[in-house]
Amino acid sequence: MDSPEDRQRFTRRLEAFSDIVFGFALAQSAVALEVPKNLADFGSHRTELVYFVITFVLIAQFWLIHYRIFHYVFLARTTDVVLNFLLLGTVALLPYALRIWIHFPETVIGGVAYALALGGGFTLVTVLELRGMRGLTGAMRQRWIGIVTRHGMAAAVFLISLVLFPLIGLSARYEWAMIGPGMVLAKRISRSTARVAGTAPSRSES
Repeated sequence: MDSPEDRQRFTRRLEAFSDIVFGFALAQSAVALEVPKNLADFGSHRTELVYFVITFVLIAQFWLIHYRIFHYVFLARTTDVVLNFLLLGTVALLPYALRIWIHFPETVIGGVAYALALGGGFTLVTVLELRGMRGLTGAMRQRWIGIVTRHGMAAAVFLISLVLFPLIGLSARYEWAMIGPGMVLAKRISRSTARVAGTAPSRSES
């Protein structure tokens, strides 16, 4: 059996490798943008820039979530390592999903590719968080219950939209707007529950 030092070394190497994948995904998001043939065409590429910004923010968000998982709850068990690699593969595919959306902006396939990548990503981080928080207690466990709830909700919204795309077409994308307000509401409910239970985290922990 590996010693604790070996497991810690492996975890550090895995985290460093993961950071490389996140950096590569961010760079590929910029590569997905097409340079207009002339200055007059810049206006017609505004939507692509919006998609790029959204994708960049989402990859950065996944990196932040990943950092917190590794910092607080990650254990280098075989299942968790496999889940981490699946998450990295999903993040690496986000620029590809962005490219599909840019090339096919008014088709269902673009929305499906994006929803599949993001739904898969949020599902994987939720599973990793659930597995990691099993040994937590008290205020820390209460805090992570709220985090898992928010990420699970985001996963559900994207996955439900996959079902809606064949039924209502591109209008299914409007469902994604529920994620922001839903996360804010879930965070407030989590904090209220923690205050009632007397386990509210400090402002620096939240």
